[in-house]
Amino acid sequence: VAFPLSHMPEVSTCSQAPRCVDQNTIVEQLALNAPSWLKIVVKEHPRSYGRRGASFFGPLTRSPNVVVCHPHVSNYELLTRAEAILATTGTSGFEGLVFGKKVGVLGRPFYAAYAGVKKLSHPEELYEALADPLWAPEDMHEERRAFLAAHAQTQHDFRFGPNRLYPADGGVRWACALEETMAFIDMHGLTPLHFDSGLCPLR
Repeated sequence: VAFPLSHMPEVSTCSQAPRCVDQNTIVEQLALNAPSWLKIVVKEHPRSYGRRGASFFGPLTRSPNVVVCHPHVSNYELLTRAEAILATTGTSGFEGLVFGKKVGVLGRPFYAAYAGVKKLSHPEELYEALADPLWAPEDMHEERRAFLAAHAQTQHDFRFGPNRLYPADGGVRWACALEETMAFIDMHGLTPLHFDSGLCPLR
């Protein structure tokens, strides 16, 4: 079970899922209740590198069925190889949805409306959901396509903008700003440590 940690404090988690702010407790509950064949894989949030330290991760590493993976492990590898993904309100759950994975959410992010996502009240409820043969989001191809199309329409004014720009007309321009940003990061060898987390001013 992949459990990518949320950056804390984080407004959506604190407001939508206040019971989920103690993420080490969530991992503990996952570990205590997990079937013997499952491991819990925890990954630090990029904005939190070096902030939680040994006091947070030490107890987790002493659990025999918990694996704390390196921060540079590919999210794609982590999420696509997971049996299931547990999220609070973060985007890792949405990414898992895109991959057709089993996703359980403790908060109520926007993608909790998708029929393939399980809304949970407690972490251990994920295992009951996994035992349900009717939970098969990997087979929900048309439902997933429709949900993602609806999400895209909420993010981009395709029909009613002043230039009436349609997705088919956008081409590579949709990703132009992102490509330029990634090229800048690569050119200068930047890492997450070079970026301000927002918690304190950079020195």
